Amino acid sequence: MQGTSDGFIVRWLVVSSFGINRTEPEGYMIRPRSIQALIGVAAGAALISVAGPALADPTAECSARNSNQIEIGTCMAEAMKAADEAMSMALEFATNAASDLDKSTGREYAVPALKAGQEAWSQYRDKHCEFVGTTFGGGSGTGIAIQNCRTESARDRYAELMQFVQ
Repeated sequence: MQGTSDGFIVRWLVVSSFGINRTEPEGYMIRPRSIQALIGVAAGAALISVAGPALADPTAECSARNSNQIEIGTCMAEAMKAADEAMSMALEFATNAASDLDKSTGREYAVPALKAGQEAWSQYRDKHCEFVGTTFGGGSGTGIAIQNCRTESARDRYAELMQFVQ
Protein backbone atom coordinates (compact mmCIF):
# COMPACT_ATOMS: atom_id res chain seq x y z
CA MET A 1 0.00 0.00 0.00
CA GLN A 2 1.60 3.21 -1.08
CA GLY A 3 0.38 6.74 -1.58
CA THR A 4 -1.77 9.01 0.48
CA SER A 5 -5.10 7.55 -0.60
CA ASP A 6 -4.17 4.10 0.73
CA GLY A 7 -2.88 5.64 3.94
CA PHE A 8 -6.15 7.51 4.28
CA ILE A 9 -8.14 4.32 3.83
CA VAL A 10 -6.11 2.51 6.48
CA ARG A 11 -6.47 5.38 8.95
CA TRP A 12 -10.21 5.57 8.21
CA LEU A 13 -10.54 1.86 8.93
CA VAL A 14 -8.92 2.29 12.34
CA VAL A 15 -10.90 5.40 13.25
CA SER A 16 -14.17 3.85 12.11
CA SER A 17 -13.35 0.67 14.02
CA PHE A 18 -13.22 2.69 17.22
CA GLY A 19 -16.67 4.12 16.53
CA ILE A 20 -18.19 0.81 15.49
CA ASN A 21 -17.14 -0.84 18.74
CA ARG A 22 -19.30 1.43 20.90
CA THR A 23 -22.57 0.39 22.49
CA GLU A 24 -25.99 1.78 21.72
CA PRO A 25 -27.70 3.78 24.51
CA GLU A 26 -29.67 0.63 25.45
CA GLY A 27 -26.38 -1.22 25.92
CA TYR A 28 -26.53 -3.53 22.88
CA MET A 29 -23.35 -4.15 20.95
CA ILE A 30 -23.46 -2.99 17.37
CA ARG A 31 -21.79 -6.18 16.12
CA PRO A 32 -20.91 -9.61 17.48
CA ARG A 33 -17.53 -10.10 19.13
CA SER A 34 -16.25 -12.44 16.38
CA ILE A 35 -16.75 -9.73 13.76
CA GLN A 36 -15.22 -7.23 16.17
CA ALA A 37 -12.11 -9.41 16.49
CA LEU A 38 -11.92 -9.91 12.73
CA ILE A 39 -12.02 -6.17 12.12
CA GLY A 40 -9.38 -5.67 14.83
CA VAL A 41 -7.05 -8.17 13.20
CA ALA A 42 -7.64 -6.65 9.74
CA ALA A 43 -7.15 -3.10 10.99
CA GLY A 44 -4.00 -4.01 12.86
CA ALA A 45 -2.56 -5.81 9.87
CA ALA A 46 -3.44 -2.86 7.67
CA LEU A 47 -1.83 -0.42 10.10
CA ILE A 48 1.32 -2.44 10.30
CA SER A 49 1.52 -2.52 6.50
CA VAL A 50 0.62 1.16 6.03
CA ALA A 51 4.24 1.98 5.31
CA GLY A 52 4.37 -0.43 2.39
CA PRO A 53 6.14 -3.74 2.51
CA ALA A 54 7.38 -4.44 6.01
CA LEU A 55 11.12 -4.21 6.31
CA ALA A 56 13.34 -4.90 9.28
CA ASP A 57 11.87 -2.21 11.51
CA PRO A 58 9.87 1.05 11.44
CA THR A 59 13.01 3.12 10.82
CA ALA A 60 13.88 0.98 7.81
CA GLU A 61 10.30 1.28 6.53
CA CYS A 62 10.45 5.08 6.74
CA SER A 63 14.02 5.31 5.44
CA ALA A 64 13.05 3.34 2.34
CA ARG A 65 10.54 6.07 1.37
CA ASN A 66 12.21 9.23 2.65
CA SER A 67 15.50 10.89 1.92
CA ASN A 68 16.34 13.03 4.95
CA GLN A 69 16.15 12.88 8.71
CA ILE A 70 13.26 15.36 8.97
CA GLU A 71 11.11 13.30 6.59
CA ILE A 72 12.09 10.09 8.36
CA GLY A 73 11.18 11.66 11.71
CA THR A 74 7.78 12.71 10.39
CA CYS A 75 7.18 9.24 8.97
CA MET A 76 8.24 7.68 12.28
CA ALA A 77 5.79 9.87 14.19
CA GLU A 78 2.99 8.73 11.86
CA ALA A 79 4.03 5.08 12.23
CA MET A 80 4.13 5.42 16.01
CA LYS A 81 0.68 7.02 16.06
CA ALA A 82 -0.77 4.28 13.86
CA ALA A 83 0.80 1.54 16.02
CA ASP A 84 -0.50 3.19 19.20
CA GLU A 85 -4.01 3.43 17.70
CA ALA A 86 -3.98 -0.24 16.71
CA MET A 87 -2.68 -1.22 20.15
CA SER A 88 -5.39 0.86 21.85
CA MET A 89 -8.03 -0.82 19.72
CA ALA A 90 -6.64 -4.27 20.63
CA LEU A 91 -6.68 -3.25 24.31
CA GLU A 92 -10.33 -2.31 24.00
CA PHE A 93 -11.13 -5.68 22.40
CA ALA A 94 -9.11 -7.54 25.06
CA THR A 95 -10.87 -5.56 27.81
CA ASN A 96 -14.25 -6.55 26.37
CA ALA A 97 -13.17 -10.20 26.29
CA ALA A 98 -11.86 -9.97 29.87
CA SER A 99 -15.13 -8.40 30.96
CA ASP A 100 -17.07 -11.24 29.34
CA LEU A 101 -14.84 -13.73 31.19
CA ASP A 102 -15.42 -11.94 34.50
CA LYS A 103 -19.18 -12.01 33.90
CA SER A 104 -19.22 -15.69 33.00
CA THR A 105 -17.11 -16.72 36.00
CA GLY A 106 -18.79 -14.36 38.46
CA ARG A 107 -15.37 -13.11 39.53
CA GLU A 108 -13.79 -9.76 38.73
CA TYR A 109 -10.17 -10.73 38.11
CA ALA A 110 -9.53 -10.55 34.38
CA VAL A 111 -10.26 -6.86 33.77
CA PRO A 112 -8.23 -5.58 36.78
CA ALA A 113 -5.36 -7.91 35.84
CA LEU A 114 -5.41 -6.67 32.25
CA LYS A 115 -5.45 -3.04 33.38
CA ALA A 116 -2.55 -3.64 35.78
CA GLY A 117 -0.63 -5.47 33.07
CA GLN A 118 -1.22 -2.66 30.57
CA GLU A 119 -0.04 -0.06 33.07
CA ALA A 120 3.10 -2.08 33.80
CA TRP A 121 3.71 -2.56 30.06
CA SER A 122 3.31 1.18 29.46
CA GLN A 123 5.83 2.01 32.20
CA TYR A 124 8.23 -0.59 30.85
CA ARG A 125 7.95 0.75 27.30
CA ASP A 126 8.61 4.32 28.44
CA LYS A 127 11.68 3.37 30.48
CA HIS A 128 13.05 0.89 27.97
CA CYS A 129 12.70 3.28 25.03
CA GLU A 130 14.27 6.05 27.12
CA PHE A 131 17.23 3.72 27.62
CA VAL A 132 17.38 2.98 23.88
CA GLY A 133 17.56 6.72 23.27
CA THR A 134 20.48 7.09 25.67
CA THR A 135 22.50 4.63 23.61
CA PHE A 136 22.66 7.29 20.89
CA GLY A 137 24.58 9.61 23.24
CA GLY A 138 22.33 12.58 22.55
CA GLY A 139 23.07 12.48 18.84
CA SER A 140 20.71 13.48 16.08
CA GLY A 141 19.24 9.96 15.77
CA THR A 142 18.07 9.83 19.37
CA GLY A 143 14.47 10.88 18.66
CA ILE A 144 14.11 8.48 15.77
CA ALA A 145 15.52 5.64 17.89
CA ILE A 146 12.99 6.34 20.63
CA GLN A 147 10.12 6.49 18.11
CA ASN A 148 11.32 3.24 16.55
CA CYS A 149 11.39 1.55 19.95
CA ARG A 150 7.91 2.80 20.85
CA THR A 151 6.49 1.75 17.47
CA GLU A 152 7.96 -1.75 17.64
CA SER A 153 6.75 -2.11 21.23
CA ALA A 154 3.20 -1.05 20.33
CA ARG A 155 3.15 -3.46 17.37
CA ASP A 156 4.29 -6.27 19.64
CA ARG A 157 1.72 -5.35 22.31
CA TYR A 158 -1.02 -5.30 19.67
CA ALA A 159 -0.18 -8.90 18.77
CA GLU A 160 -0.08 -9.91 22.45
CA LEU A 161 -3.47 -8.35 23.20
CA MET A 162 -5.17 -9.81 20.14
CA GLN A 163 -4.32 -13.32 21.44
CA PHE A 164 -6.98 -12.77 24.13
CA VAL A 165 -9.77 -11.63 21.83
CA GLN A 166 -12.28 -14.37 21.10
